[in-house]
Amino acid sequence: MQDYEAELVEALTQVRAYPHDRSAERGVEHVQTHLSHVFLTPERVYKLRKAVSFGFVDFGSTHARNTDCRNEVDLNRRLAPDVYLGIAPIQRVAGLFELGAVSAVADFDADLEHVVVMRRLAQGRDALSLLEGGEFRAEMLDLVAERLAGFHAEHGLGRPAPFSASEWKKHIVEPVSDNFDALAANSSEELLDEIESCRQLTRSFESVHWERLEQRRVEGRVVDGHGDLHLQHLWFEREDRPIVIDCLEFSSELRRIDAAADVAFLLMDLRYRGRPGLAHRFARKYAAQSDDFGLYGVIDYFISYRAAVRAKVASLAGADPRLPAEQRAGAHASVSAHVALAKSALESRPKGSVVALCGTIGTGKSAVAEELAESLPGVPIASDHVRKHEAGLKASDRASAAWNKGLYTPEARERVYEGLLERAKPVVDSGRTAILDASFARRATRSTLQTWGRKEGVEVILVEIVCPEDVVRERLERRASSGSGASDAGPELLERSLNHHETPDEWPRQRHVRIDTNDPEWREELHSLAR
Repeated sequence: MQDYEAELVEALTQVRAYPHDRSAERGVEHVQTHLSHVFLTPERVYKLRKAVSFGFVDFGSTHARNTDCRNEVDLNRRLAPDVYLGIAPIQRVAGLFELGAVSAVADFDADLEHVVVMRRLAQGRDALSLLEGGEFRAEMLDLVAERLAGFHAEHGLGRPAPFSASEWKKHIVEPVSDNFDALAANSSEELLDEIESCRQLTRSFESVHWERLEQRRVEGRVVDGHGDLHLQHLWFEREDRPIVIDCLEFSSELRRIDAAADVAFLLMDLRYRGRPGLAHRFARKYAAQSDDFGLYGVIDYFISYRAAVRAKVASLAGADPRLPAEQRAGAHASVSAHVALAKSALESRPKGSVVALCGTIGTGKSAVAEELAESLPGVPIASDHVRKHEAGLKASDRASAAWNKGLYTPEARERVYEGLLERAKPVVDSGRTAILDASFARRATRSTLQTWGRKEGVEVILVEIVCPEDVVRERLERRASSGSGASDAGPELLERSLNHHETPDEWPRQRHVRIDTNDPEWREELHSLAR
């Protein structure tokens, strides 16, 4: 098979192999991954499976390779519908190999080897290139969070997910264990102790926190996801339209995962590239979009796993004699760095804290929450989002829908504050700071918060947000006319908010901070507080 594969590779580096792609006349580039040979012309990309068999994938037969080609096209059209053009057979014509016409249908000639055919994306527009070139903006990640949250909602596997508790445990634990086995088998002697240490941290998490992982199944947080979401698979031909390619198509078992495991791959890659701030931002934006703050209870486990997966992939590349020496050397360095990241993700940390915002409508609580989230870093949890998620509304639904559903009755308000604390718990348990973006207008509500903090062993800081009434009224009118933001509060509700607000003079002075958002220096004051 190796000789036949080498013959195919040689043929596909030649211009004559591409009768249906005139751009090939301008040159064909050949690169390799651990699973595929990739041939690039100016307009298209062609992927030929290698005849390899690892523990996690078996491309040992033509049928297996062709089936995987078909699966890659079908599955990747979910997040990149106009990129995957189809599959094409490799045919002998006049004794020479060439590619046949691209077919978008599922059928293929079982006797012929096939390749996946893609539209070539704009060079340098993958997220890693943009990041390294200083062109990547944080707001682009917000679009990815929104897209991924919608994708997960569309491809959820039900509540509870279609696994028994024992099946789910096996489904999670076995791939993690198998990955460590493969990593250790292909790594250098000096790394084995670090790999074993990481394995023990992983087992400890599974033992101590299994209830968190099981709860995810029960809550319906299992999805048929992407499975391989790192920066080089994320593209922005246009800044407002993220494209996600190269999902993990060869194993439904490895793709039917906790949504947090999908999110964790991108978080891990951002941390690996030295951008932890962007990783924090992506996680909190995804959590808000999906109303999945429970992911913080398990995300470090999956970040560690994803780092170990990348270490394993790099170890396979480093051991592949068909790859160039420079690529193998880079792979060896990647193994060490990813193992270190896998270990650090699971190292213990103390409980986080809670920052509760307090103030009337229009004082700028959400702006303060966002500034604090960047500075601490922290995880904002907004009462407006909780209210709408509880009622099955979208964040964009306006005040009339919220009022019509009775979301502002005393009982509904109490449920919202309970929801804030429910969402805050996994955040602080993970060692992160929860920022509660709500009015906390009543002493009784603040008392409940203090009681909860004592019970959970969590420090609660109250940040009181103030602003002159005339400025607040102007802000509310401007917001109402623009229709922006998730808040339902318009200028007509200001008097009610002022009348119902009880000044938080009962809060302990050492844990009570006052911020005036009409002060031009308020952001600097807030950053000092964060530090």
